[in-house]
This record gives sequence, structure tokens and C-alpha cells, in this order.
Amino acid sequence: MLVISGGEDDNYDILDDCWIFNITQHSWIKLDVPHSVSKRWAHSLSVFIMSPHCVWIITDGGYDKRQTLVTNPNIVMITELVTNSKGEWTVGDTLDTNGMNNEEYKKKYQEQLQTGRRIELEEYQKPRKRDTADIERTVQALMKCLEEKERELRQSQEAVRRYQQQALTDDHWVINKDEVTSNSSRHERKSITGTPVIPEVAYRVISECISGIRRCGIDLHLLAEKLLEKKIINNRQKRKATDEHSGRTTDQRMDQLLDIIKDSVQQEGKVFEYILEILKDEDTILANKLYDDMISKYEQYK
Repeated sequence: MLVISGGEDDNYDILDDCWIFNITQHSWIKLDVPHSVSKRWAHSLSVFIMSPHCVWIITDGGYDKRQTLVTNPNIVMITELVTNSKGEWTVGDTLDTNGMNNEEYKKKYQEQLQTGRRIELEEYQKPRKRDTADIERTVQALMKCLEEKERELRQSQEAVRRYQQQALTDDHWVINKDEVTSNSSRHERKSITGTPVIPEVAYRVISECISGIRRCGIDLHLLAEKLLEKKIINNRQKRKATDEHSGRTTDQRMDQLLDIIKDSVQQEGKVFEYILEILKDEDTILANKLYDDMISKYEQYK
């Protein structure tokens, strides 16, 4: 709150008025205070907020005439401002130094302090309650998102399980401990007939089967190592694909390698044979099935 009281004009005459500035309406309001408060100059003025509805203006010292100091009991004055039913500031009690020392003033001072503290506490707790509600809504939203992710994961796991069960219908497969592998002694490997590999045909096959490489569970780091060994990628591309701190997911980095494989097969048919070798070395149900599918498609399309 901004308060102006007393002072001098351009003619060095002592002013006798008191104003407060309404920060909401951006206007000045004149207060009807006693002359002992407003008619002085070279004094100190302080505002003490007791509560949102009560303010005390403390006027201290100064001169009440040109060269005459203000003396007791008016040397220090307390002017009470309170809000009315319309929310407007009005002048309440005014106390001099004598009034400040009586028991009634002390009691009123304590009451105003307690009222101010209670109102401040209530105002402080209001946003805290809203914050708690916001946190609860955020937690509920996160829990719902987590449930959806878990449901998607279960669906993906179920799809993999069904795919594996379908592959197990072939009598060539056996289960060894926790890993499903093929019995290589009983599985007859198909092979590409005729050489060299036709790049156009190989590219068509790899384009149709590329997603199966991810589904058959080949480890990203192992795939990158074998592609580097066959000079399908270089060291820089390998580091980029295997960098787990790059901000990209494993699927995104796997897609990068698969795109390189497709482009390489289109340029050089020999790369198609390298991919078949990688699947053969993987020697799992899904890898062997994909191997056979790619051979069959190649023979069909060429």
C-alpha cells in the first residue's frame, strides 16, 4: 500500500491531507485523518499490514509548524484503516503515545495479529490443496498410461507366443531348457540354387522379410558385429547403432541397421547370402523359419 501524508508545497506551507493509492483501480483515495496525523512535515511514515482487511499507518516525528518539532503525545501516531462492506478503506481509530500504552490497545494489537495470522494461514493452505489435487490427477494419468503400456506389452508377448507355437508345429523343433532351438542334425537346410544371387530378386525378398529379422530375436550388438565383419557397415555406423545413450530406442537403432541391409542387398546380391548366414548361425526356431521363407521366396521370384 502506498500512503502519502502531510509534507510541504512549493511555498513551503505545511500540507494537511493524507492519501492512499488504490492499486486495483489505479486511483488515489483521500483519507479523513486527524490534523495531528496529517499536518506535519519531515516526518517518517510506515504502513504495517495487520491483515488483508486492516492496516495501521504509523506516523513518527517531524514538524507541525515551520520550525516546531512535534512533541508528545503526538510525536508517534497510529492510524487504523479498515475495509467496509464495499471493500473500501476507511479510517478507524487513531492513537497517540498515551493511547498506545493502555491495555485496550495491547489487546487490540494481539487480536489483529491473530486475525492476520489466521487469514494468512487459510490463504496459504488454499493453493496447497489445489496443488495436491493436481498431483493426484497427474498420478492417476501416469497410472493409466502405465496400465496401457503393460497391456500393449502383454499383447506383444502373446503375439510372439502364438508365432512360436505355430513354428513348433514342425516336428523338426525341440525345446532345450529355456531357449527354443532347432535340432540341426534333423533340420534340412535349403539353399539358393544357381549363382550369383540376383540383386533385384534378393531386394524384393529382403524387403518383404526384413521385419522378421527383428522378430526372430537377433541381438542388436551381435548383428552389428557380424555386419561389420562382412563389411556391410563400418565402425562409425556400428558405434551409432549400438550407442545406448544416443537418445534413440533399440528398435530405432535396429531399423537403422535393417535399412542399411536393404540398401546393401539392392546394390550387391552377395549381401543377401551374408544375411542368410547370420540367420543360419542364429539357429533358433524363428531364425530358421525365416531362413527357409527367404530361400523359398527367392526361388519363387527369380
